[in-house]
Amino acid sequence: MHEDIRNIIGELGQIYIATGRAALLAQTFQRLIDRAAASEFADNTGRADMLANQGFVLRGLKQLEASEAAFVTAAGIYEANGDITGQGYEQTVHAILDRLETTRRRDEANRKAKATIEQLSKVPAARTADAQWLTSKLHNRLSTAATDAGAYREALTHAQAGLAAVERSIAGGRKVAPDGLDPRVGAYNSIARAYRGLADYNSAKQAYDKAIKLLEDRGDAVNAGILTDNIAVLYLNQSKFGEAERYHKQALAMLEAAVGPNHGSVGRVASNLGALLNEVGRPAEAEPMLRRALTIALAQPQQDSVGIGIIEDNLAGLLRLAGRTDEARRGYARALARFEAVLPATHARIATSRNNYGRFLIDIRSYEDAEGELKRALAMSEQIYGADNYEIAVPASNLAEAVSALGRPDEARSLFQRALTALERTFGTSHERLYETLLAAGKFELAQKQPQAARTLFERVVAIELARRKRTGVTRDDGRGSRGISGQAAFHGLIEAMWQSGPEYRGSAASRALEIAQWDAMTPAAVALAALGARAGAGDKALGALTRERQDLAGQWHQTDRELTSILSATKQRNETREKDLRERLATLEARMTAIDVDLEARFPRYRELAQPSALTADRLSSLLAPNEAAIQIVVMNDATHVFVVSERRVHWHRAPITRNDLRAIVGALRCGLDQAEWQADGLRRCATRLGIDPNAAPTANDPLPFDPGLAYSIYKVLIEPAQALIAGKDLLVVASGPLTSLPFGVLVTDQPAARSLTEAGDVAWLAKRHAVTILPSLSSLGPLRAIAKASTADA
Repeated sequence: MHEDIRNIIGELGQIYIATGRAALLAQTFQRLIDRAAASEFADNTGRADMLANQGFVLRGLKQLEASEAAFVTAAGIYEANGDITGQGYEQTVHAILDRLETTRRRDEANRKAKATIEQLSKVPAARTADAQWLTSKLHNRLSTAATDAGAYREALTHAQAGLAAVERSIAGGRKVAPDGLDPRVGAYNSIARAYRGLADYNSAKQAYDKAIKLLEDRGDAVNAGILTDNIAVLYLNQSKFGEAERYHKQALAMLEAAVGPNHGSVGRVASNLGALLNEVGRPAEAEPMLRRALTIALAQPQQDSVGIGIIEDNLAGLLRLAGRTDEARRGYARALARFEAVLPATHARIATSRNNYGRFLIDIRSYEDAEGELKRALAMSEQIYGADNYEIAVPASNLAEAVSALGRPDEARSLFQRALTALERTFGTSHERLYETLLAAGKFELAQKQPQAARTLFERVVAIELARRKRTGVTRDDGRGSRGISGQAAFHGLIEAMWQSGPEYRGSAASRALEIAQWDAMTPAAVALAALGARAGAGDKALGALTRERQDLAGQWHQTDRELTSILSATKQRNETREKDLRERLATLEARMTAIDVDLEARFPRYRELAQPSALTADRLSSLLAPNEAAIQIVVMNDATHVFVVSERRVHWHRAPITRNDLRAIVGALRCGLDQAEWQADGLRRCATRLGIDPNAAPTANDPLPFDPGLAYSIYKVLIEPAQALIAGKDLLVVASGPLTSLPFGVLVTDQPAARSLTEAGDVAWLAKRHAVTILPSLSSLGPLRAIAKASTADA
């Protein structure tokens, strides 16, 4: 067929498609193809061009099998003629590979890509640049397939080969089209994904940075935004939550500016940001962000079923933690159905979804169903990644919990050990990625009455937690308000394991247990007091003003960022003026905080070290106490409460058989007898139920409140009375936790009252009559408080 005829048909084809006559165009192509087949031009590349065009038209008409047949025939003609470096062949090969992948024939797609690379390696030297161009794209496809299959080293090999190929192509004179995507970007992105799978995060970040630099040089804000979001996910993999959040929000701003607030890429970033917010314990911010992502994804003309499934899965996880069981179950089911409808049967996403659903079933105590789901998830992970890969750790650990609940401890222990071994092989013995598995294994050993084994595991978790706190602060706070998950479960587990180790062990371990209890009580208030103490210790008023400003700015940053997150979660019209103001405010705050940090580092290098609170040894704590003082640390756990008392260089430790829920109920009832506000609105029925009285007989504003001194005595009896000899005649410095933080300790009662009503009890033995009581945010705050007092005395 003459080239002019082909060009005319091509132009007519665009008109036919634009005017809704694609079916007529397909018929026209077919007549021309049939005519060429009956002539001496049957094997000419002109006929291949027509077949390829026919394939695209048929694909648009959803005649997918006929479309695939046209592409395959066209590719055969191109290959027979050695014409495999032109645009026609490149488009045809990619169309074939797309079809094979969407129909879940990934192995066939990989074979085709590798065979084509082999053919391209044999083209004449004059066409090497074009051959290497297509070779790089095919290697990139193979790298993506290997990454999806968990074969990260193979993925890295293909990605690096793709980068080398495109660099040879460019060196040979091939130009990147002004409006095209530089294949080096795809190669670097594939390299980064492979390194991420291999847990080589520094190399992954370097590859992403190189790709983003190429995009920024070409003014491609869209793809730069997408890769910026990939960096955020990279930081999330490392539990660097503050950095991850900043990169997610940067990506969101870049993409919204480039493509508008409702583009599919914006929805994907919103989905990732929502998942992060949920991960760090901010569900109130996470849910609207995830729902915005879902709204965007569902509104796309070409819906990404996998992307929608990911959002549904993340939402289900949020709902699971919120106790919204029915909603969570439906969300998991929808996500899994979407994945299974479009992905290969052994795709990593399906394995992850089954694992997540299995975790949900454990939480609702449906252990037999959980075992089935988790066995499937583990088997799929083994098939995808290999039996020893770290990716099997999560389903193996979850399965261990399920079989333990079903009464098979030996099997559970083996699964936990397997999970830990897989993680340690890649990350070492003290990486944050081991945290959850070590924690679950420790809880298991504790439940199996193996306190020594549990101690060993919990000590490792605590070491990971303390190392993290040293890097990022006590509350997983990056200084700009990004709060994360505390190490409470680790501290509680270790204390309980130490107690269960028996009286002889407890006698020598009380001081160590006290230190762990102090770490459990570290709060933002303790951080603030440590900073105050550091300022006082510096003896520099200007420095004090600087650090106060830094703390105030961090608080303002947090409030501003929370408002911005709320705006970014909106699915309808946003207040763009307010959004702009908030972004500018954040930038100003960050610039000032950075300047202060530089100034502090120069003028007071030890400030950051001194401003981080840490647990006190028993000896150090004793040295801070006056002879007439005793310190009390109370650790409320789910199943018991541990009490530590320090006085006269002695440490008393006892375990009170009172649970968190018990204390919550008792403290709630006592507060109904202390605060009239507890009876307002819905509180009236709640207080009446707690106190066992008729709501109609509830006290009015002028009536005395029904305080129960018997309940106040019950708390004193189990928590304080066992240490009565040590605290006799002393002022008490108390660190409470859990429900006890809302109770004034002075209202505890030290002797059994004569009646359960104040009006009938006569003279009540209030704790405040025997002891002066001071509530501290943490025992570690005692040092800064004494330093502040000393500095104030000196100033006076």
